[in-house]
Amino acid sequence: MGTGRAKEPIAIRRATLDDIDRLAELCSQLGYPLSAPDLLPRLVEIGHNEANDVYVAVEPAGRVIGWLQVYVRQLLMVERHAEMGGLVVDRDYRGRGIGRLLVDWAESWARDHGCRSLYLRSNVQREEAHRFYERLGYQLVKVQHAYWKSVVGQEGATGNWVSEPEAGATRGTGEQL
Repeated sequence: MGTGRAKEPIAIRRATLDDIDRLAELCSQLGYPLSAPDLLPRLVEIGHNEANDVYVAVEPAGRVIGWLQVYVRQLLMVERHAEMGGLVVDRDYRGRGIGRLLVDWAESWARDHGCRSLYLRSNVQREEAHRFYERLGYQLVKVQHAYWKSVVGQEGATGNWVSEPEAGATRGTGEQL
């Protein structure tokens, strides 16, 4: 684990396809073992969405030493906000201010995209990360369970979902759907 601040200036730039191998390595350090071929279509799709970006921290020699994903999220229940979808700094570079640099970048990105807040999620086991975010002024707002289910091969939907608006349905403004 590194100590002190980074001695050389660290550049932040948008991730490119040339970074894919290093992004995969850092995903593994974060606990998500993925290959470059796994990441490639995801990075391409993100690259086509102006409200979703991946940035990398790069040391002067050109080595990617961290990455950050940030995107705009709009939900019915809460105001539009930005969310960090992931943040990782290479284990050999932690404790040098690089994570803070990436978070500062995400906060600026959020403001530039019309968001008044930045939200993030962190696995309950990542106690060091929790202390890091709290030192930066982030507040714990919720503890929750996360559920996942594959829907590949599922036939039809269940429940009482309506695929088309019901006859006579209107928007809140009275405008016909």
